Amino acid sequence: MDPIFPPELEREILETAAYRDRSLIPSLLRVCRRVHHWIEPLLYRVLVLNDGPDPRLLAAFQSKPTPFLRQNLRHFFVDYENSIKDTVKDILAGCPDLISLFFDGNLPPDFLPLLDAMRITKLNLWISDEMNSWANSTLSRPMLRSVTHLELFNSTNHPLVAPAAWEAWSGLTLLPTLTHLCLSDDLSKLLLDLVIEHCNSLQLILAAFWDPELRPTESAMQYAEGLTTTDPRVVVMNMTHFTSDWERAAWGGEDFWVRAERFVARKRKGDIERTCHYLDE
Repeated sequence: MDPIFPPELEREILETAAYRDRSLIPSLLRVCRRVHHWIEPLLYRVLVLNDGPDPRLLAAFQSKPTPFLRQNLRHFFVDYENSIKDTVKDILAGCPDLISLFFDGNLPPDFLPLLDAMRITKLNLWISDEMNSWANSTLSRPMLRSVTHLELFNSTNHPLVAPAAWEAWSGLTLLPTLTHLCLSDDLSKLLLDLVIEHCNSLQLILAAFWDPELRPTESAMQYAEGLTTTDPRVVVMNMTHFTSDWERAAWGGEDFWVRAERFVARKRKGDIERTCHYLDE
C-alpha cells in the first residue's frame, strides 16, 4: 500500500485514531507492514491483569522479547494473586520504565527492589491492616521518590480501626515530588486531619469511597458533610469504576485526578464554597 500523506503525518493520524478508539488497532495492524510497525507497540503500552488474567493476553505478552516490552509497556494494572506471581515479577523485572502502576494486593517483599529501581510517577498501592507498620517500612523506599500521584487503599473486608501514628506516616512530608494524595475511606477517616496539618506541599488531598456494598455515594456525601475543614485542597469522591478510570488515564484520557483538580480550582476561585468537599459526578 503506497502512502498518500508524508510518513510522519500518516503515522500521527493513525496513532491518534488508535488512541481515540482502541478497537481500531486490530484492523490497523492488517493495513500494511509499515502501519503494523507503528501501531503494534500501542497494543503493549497498557496492561491490565484484572479478574483473572486472560491466558491469551498473557501469552501475547510473554511471546514478545524483553527489549520490546521494556521499550513499550508504560502502564500496568494488576489485581494480584499468588497464582500469577512469577508472571507479574517477570513483567516488573523486564519493564523498569513503567510510569504508572496500580497494584491491588499485598506486595511480595521480593517485588520491592524491582519497584525501587523504577521512576514511577503515578502509583496505587494496597496497604496492610497494620497501617502504621506498613507506613514505617514503605514510605521511605526509593520507589516513592519520583511519585507525584499516590493512591493508598486498604481491603474492604478488613476495615482499619487502629489510630494513625503520625511518627509512622510523617514520611509523606519527605516525598520530594508528591503533589496529589488519595486515601480510601477508612484511611481518610484516620489520616485526613493529620495530612491537612502536616503536608503543606500537597496540591490535592482526596478521600475516595468505592465499596458498592457500603453504598459509596451516600457514604461519601455523609463523610464530606461532616468535615469541618475549609482547606480547598480536600475533595471527597465516589469512585466505583476505578479500573476503567485508571485505564482511561493510561490511554491519555481524563481521570479522577483531573476532575478533582478542576473542583479544587473552582473552590480557590470562589465559584464553590470552601466548605464544600463532595464532588458529585
